[in-house]
Amino acid sequence: MSSGSVKGSIENLGQKLREARQAQNLTLREVARRTGLTASLISQVERGLANPSVSSLYKMADVLNLSMDYFFETAGRTEAPLSISVAPAASEASPIMRAVDRHIVNIAGGVQWQRLTPEHDQTIEFIEVRYDVGSSSGELAYQHRGREYGVVLQGRLLVELGFNKYYLEPGDSLSFDSTLPHRLINVGEIPVIGIWVIIDRY
Repeated sequence: MSSGSVKGSIENLGQKLREARQAQNLTLREVARRTGLTASLISQVERGLANPSVSSLYKMADVLNLSMDYFFETAGRTEAPLSISVAPAASEASPIMRAVDRHIVNIAGGVQWQRLTPEHDQTIEFIEVRYDVGSSSGELAYQHRGREYGVVLQGRLLVELGFNKYYLEPGDSLSFDSTLPHRLINVGEIPVIGIWVIIDRY
């Protein structure tokens, strides 16, 4: 992926965060207080100058009551925050998500999410996750509402759950309560690719 497209993704993500925060009349300091992040970091993310880690993005999404789906880049349409749900007309809906049409979020440190559903689904997050060699989801204190299910398709993934560590190879799968502190780390020599499902975040 070119640096230009990554930059565009960062700016898109930051703009969506700023719009959601302002729509809820929250200041940078208030979001910082609720997330435990610095106001400076949040400001840099909103201006497209910094890319948050997976854990930081989840913290901001939880405070702003947003689904992860809200951050995916869209082609030719504006997606509303979770609190404003607009159902597409039946004639427009398609059950197919073509690989070339996937919506993508690039996250700090070499992490990428690709949405696998053709439309926003408020009840589930169904994504392909990619972790570059050495990349991780952030600090171990990372936690959020919901339950996660994942299967590794390629690479070697270390999953830290509380005080426990699990190594997943291609074909291995797991499920866990997302309120447990957790971290995902690529400890192999090639990028990790996996399929992830998150339910009950709200």
